[in-house]
Amino acid sequence: MSTLLSAQALAVTFGERPVLSGVSLSVMTGERVALLGRNGAGKTTLLRILTGELRPEDGEVWRSEDLRLSVLSQQHAHPAGLSVRALIDASHPYRELETELLALEANLGDPQTLASWTGLHARLEQAEAYAWPSRVRRILGMLDLTRFLTREAATLSGGERTRLALALALAREPDLLILDEPTNHLDIRMREWLEGWLRGFPGGVLLTSHDRDFLDAVATRSLWLENGEATPYPGATAGPGPSANWSAAPRPARTAWENARLAGCRAAWNGWTAGGDDPRPSKPAPNG
Repeated sequence: MSTLLSAQALAVTFGERPVLSGVSLSVMTGERVALLGRNGAGKTTLLRILTGELRPEDGEVWRSEDLRLSVLSQQHAHPAGLSVRALIDASHPYRELETELLALEANLGDPQTLASWTGLHARLEQAEAYAWPSRVRRILGMLDLTRFLTREAATLSGGERTRLALALALAREPDLLILDEPTNHLDIRMREWLEGWLRGFPGGVLLTSHDRDFLDAVATRSLWLENGEATPYPGATAGPGPSANWSAAPRPARTAWENARLAGCRAAWNGWTAGGDDPRPSKPAPNG
């Protein structure tokens, strides 16, 4: 496995509070690394630093040469006037290489040109670039986006825009995927499909999610963020079911997950009862 990205001793302070203090991590080909922590622990800040959107006050980030990076953030503002099909077409990761290959074909009698064409052709064959359209159709179908191909992307609902952003990130077939809450607005079928897709993805993945079952099914290792510091621990092996390593996670991690679960239950209860409906079964009326 080769290292795709690494960060050393990252530090960021908001006001008087250290959000990140000496945080280091790396992601290698074939790894799926989960960032865990309470809300406000610095997960999104760390992702923004790794993508180059934010500069740390201290520390450094290294990326492998010509790293192809695809990012799913929690904000999805698609350009006005562009259809879903246009955005998908623009995400084609092999179009420039295919155009270059066609240009080289005009001069294959030159040995140097022939060598360049041969190398580029082999690269596209290895990536199975010819099958990219069918892979994208599969992604769009599984995320229930095929019916919106001619629709202006900016007019989609919030959940549809989120799924489109995920589809675009996957369609780019990068070396490294960075996914911030990728299961938002996915139903169970979509989530299970995404689990399988990520497990079969040959590149590296760095992700955050509040969905423990999803992380158990996907993550190969994890990094717990708390009080500005990062603690690594083994994640779930690739496969369904709860992680056998969950009990080895730091106690704060397990406590935070349980609090999040209970908070979700409370939120659901509040939603049920906001209109005066009580989801509990009614008691039978007393006799006589």
